[in-house]
Formats: sequence, C-alpha cells, structure tokens
Amino acid sequence: MAFINKEVKIGIIAILALAILYIGFIFLKGINLFSDTNVYYVKLINIDGLAPQSDVIVSGMKIGSVGDFEYNHAENNIIVSIEVNKDF
Repeated sequence: MAFINKEVKIGIIAILALAILYIGFIFLKGINLFSDTNVYYVKLINIDGLAPQSDVIVSGMKIGSVGDFEYNHAENNIIVSIEVNKDF
C-alpha cells in the first residue's frame, strides 16, 4: 500500500465505514441478513397491538418476526407479512 496515495486510502476507509454503518443499522432494526426465512402473507381485519418487527411466538418459542403492513382497499383488510425461520 506504499504506492497508493492518501486520498485513495481515505476513500477506501470511508466506503468501508459506510458499509459497516449500513449493516449495523439494519441489524439494530431487527432484520437478520444472514438467516434463511420464509415469508408468509396473512390477511387480517383487526391488528390491534401488532407492530412491525414484533416477535412471532409459537409455544413460547420465537419463530420469526412481523414484517410490513399493507392496507387492501378492495377487500377492506390488512395484509401482514410474517418472516418465519425455515427450521419451523
């Protein structure tokens, strides 16, 4: 690296820092980049107390998390995406 000037070194370090910051932000949001999950879409009428990134629990064990919500005007319901571990 003796032949690379300071501007290139600073640019590489800045790009690496931004990549680490982005991955850290996604990790803190609760999205796991390295796990295999299946995504299921559920139509619900009432979602009181349900929030994005909430845990999906079966028999006391966390098996996944709630994804995004989308309102379906045609059928007057809400479509919720649920990410469930492939092991389940």
